[in-house]
Amino acid sequence: MDPRLATLCVRLGDDSDPVRADPSLRPFVDDVVARLHAGDLDRLSDDLDEIEDRLLRAAYAAGLSSTRVYRPLPGAGRSALEFLACPAGRCPRVELPGSEAKCAIVAAPMTRTRLGS
Repeated sequence: MDPRLATLCVRLGDDSDPVRADPSLRPFVDDVVARLHAGDLDRLSDDLDEIEDRLLRAAYAAGLSSTRVYRPLPGAGRSALEFLACPAGRCPRVELPGSEAKCAIVAAPMTRTRLGS
């Protein structure tokens, strides 16, 4: 799985992020998301490369690198760990249980997942 897909998904949820707010980027990103939503993964790596290149050319230095500060999930190290994961299983994004996290790629709530006993 390409970790940039998780970053794109998170960034699509922020209306002020360049992937949503920059009019020179938005049409291409919307087209990529529509194809991903339809299950077309054939060009995923190339599409993510192109989004990253366009971000960098538009002077958004982070590209598709993660701009979020991650913290350990509560419950790590216990016998069971619950978290919310990508509903399509396409990316490594995880969120805390109880959040209203939604996948912007497949337009569905994140899926509750339980690890351990």
